[in-house]
Amino acid sequence: MNSHTTRTETERSAPVVTICICHYNRLSKLKSTIEHLRENTNEEYKLKIFNDGYVDGEIREYLSGLEEDRGATVIYSEKNVGPVAGRKKLLTDIDTPFTMTLDDDMYVDQNWLTNAIDIFQSNENIGLIGYLFSSTTDKSITDTREISVENNVLRLKNRRLTKEDNNSEFTTHTIVDEVPTGAMIFRSEVLNIFEFDPNYKIGFGDIDKTLQLQQSKWGQAICMENQFTHDKKTKQTEYTKGGRYLDLSESYRYFIEKWNIRYPLYQHLKFKYIYNIYGRSRNFI
Repeated sequence: MNSHTTRTETERSAPVVTICICHYNRLSKLKSTIEHLRENTNEEYKLKIFNDGYVDGEIREYLSGLEEDRGATVIYSEKNVGPVAGRKKLLTDIDTPFTMTLDDDMYVDQNWLTNAIDIFQSNENIGLIGYLFSSTTDKSITDTREISVENNVLRLKNRRLTKEDNNSEFTTHTIVDEVPTGAMIFRSEVLNIFEFDPNYKIGFGDIDKTLQLQQSKWGQAICMENQFTHDKKTKQTEYTKGGRYLDLSESYRYFIEKWNIRYPLYQHLKFKYIYNIYGRSRNFI
């Protein structure tokens, strides 16, 4: 019998993980995210949602229902502050052994939490776990990134994982440089050594998080037994990064000053100068 099915009633009623979701005007996807959690999670969990500025009657009614029916904690922001600042607000007063950051368009599959807990229990050095991804469209998608810094130049390489990528000593997970923030579960004690930096308006907050974690003792891994669905179908009313050139440029400037590193030359010039010039010119149109 699986060890997770032999817990006492007291253990079974204690929440194992706090799931933190940032939401901005993607109600249909948020509903699917919540429904997949309900259907595919065996263990008890807490739910925290940060509603990032936009709210109408339908959104408020749904979120209020989650508070009343499922005991969710909902934080309402008067203005849009972005997912990095939203996650920082969510990751306070955590009292469960594990914490998860989950995008509002990411759908979990069966036994995702059971498998993650098994990995944590089998390797005390692993602090953070991510998952394989599939997509609802033919748009490119990545499971993780390889990260290196040489002569103060940061290089990132997208990486899709397969069973053949399993480390020889493991059968359930693969050690990686980075766990994607959009579906990341971690030991709550990891919160003692990193935090999401709200100075990023858009972009670069994930790599900032990863660089903080690489300075810690905690290893990162991708669970090879699950595959989450990233719902990449978009509607006109949905939040997108497109057109926010000035915000991206300002976030990049903050990033390179904070870490004293830069992206490779082409990307560096694009983010620092071209996006800045183009963004300012658009403001005069």
